[in-house]
Amino acid sequence: MLIIRPMRRSELAQRSKGKTFDVVAAGKSLGRVTDQGAITLDGRNFTVNGGGVTSPGARETLAILKDGHLPKLTWLFWVLRDADEKVVVTSERAGPRGYTITYGSDTFRFARASMVSSTWHLYPPAGDVPLGTIAKQGWFGSTCTVEFPESIDTLLQVFLFWQRLRWELDNSSDSTPYISS
Repeated sequence: MLIIRPMRRSELAQRSKGKTFDVVAAGKSLGRVTDQGAITLDGRNFTVNGGGVTSPGARETLAILKDGHLPKLTWLFWVLRDADEKVVVTSERAGPRGYTITYGSDTFRFARASMVSSTWHLYPPAGDVPLGTIAKQGWFGSTCTVEFPESIDTLLQVFLFWQRLRWELDNSSDSTPYISS
């Protein structure tokens, strides 16, 4: 089980833009993740970049308001790359509360438990029993418990935490979307 908690300014060696989270397992820090898409895990660096308003499969899903304007920019897919720019994980928007996650040759569904829940579940492609969950510790906090079996790679678990955080930021009333390229 991972605990991912926000880091205090006093814990950061440098001032960072946005929020930085500490990834902890069995009381030991494994790395950090930022809301801007920078992930460091076991000394390896990864970055998450958003992909335009059409998905890699060229499926267009634009949510247009009555007056014809986009409510705000929300990427429809995300790509996690390692330091050598190799694609490790992709995430494609699959409805208002979920994503299709591809990790290696495996494909999963990652979805919010319900409209009012802050808990997210990872499902196999053709199943209704979750493989694991990411849940906030308390209604207002930012600390999350990430519970998956050992067969789910730690990097994928951290990426799923980031995806949940990104969804939360994109859908909060006071968020301003950013562009990561």
